[in-house]
Amino acid sequence: MLNVNKIKKDLKIKGFCHIKKFLCKNKNFKKHQLEVVNFLNFYFKKRLKKIEDFDQIIFSKFKKNKKISGSLNDKINLLPSLHNLLNDDIQLGIIKKILSKNNPLICNNHRLRLQIPGNDRLANLPWHFDEQYNKFKNVNSIVVWISLVDITYEMGPLVFKESSHKIKNVKFKRFKKSSSAIVPSVVISPILKKKRETSFETKKGDIILIDFKTIHKSGINLASHKVKWSAQARFHSINR
Repeated sequence: MLNVNKIKKDLKIKGFCHIKKFLCKNKNFKKHQLEVVNFLNFYFKKRLKKIEDFDQIIFSKFKKNKKISGSLNDKINLLPSLHNLLNDDIQLGIIKKILSKNNPLICNNHRLRLQIPGNDRLANLPWHFDEQYNKFKNVNSIVVWISLVDITYEMGPLVFKESSHKIKNVKFKRFKKSSSAIVPSVVISPILKKKRETSFETKKGDIILIDFKTIHKSGINLASHKVKWSAQARFHSINR
């Protein structure tokens, strides 16, 4: 049984909360894993059983053709089971208890991400908070991030600036990625610099709830032949 009060406390103090094994036995999580595996078996003409079994194949193909990363990302994000996973009733129940039991809940930015070693400069996001990437402003919001595979320290898990959601008047800047795409980022001020940087390993089925103003970034994947698989969505409690 989840302790909602503890989750709220973690979000209030740290700006994020790691919930272990939350989706391990969830039917929508299992269906999504199976649908991704079925797609990858079709795509690569294989008969493998787990998402992780494709890591070596994806990495080998990526070395020959860098465009495979974007191609796989775009196609797998269209799988119907992703929407069901990110809008699972049990998950939504927890989110409503955290945000508001009475206000309508809306959600956007459903996204699966596969991050291949050697592609961090293109795929990773710099220091940011999710409100910068979202069209909804001044609403009560939360990010749900899902670990679709085991992610070790070597694979570069998310890195958080602990309690950074409490800092006011954070300065913004524009960050140019290696693809030349411009994305929102933040200026690491002396106050932000002093904030503790926290990262932790996650297991398949773990989720992390993230305050909309918590500053974080993608970790660098230093593991050879290990692909980071994750999914996320943003949820908003709408006021009148």
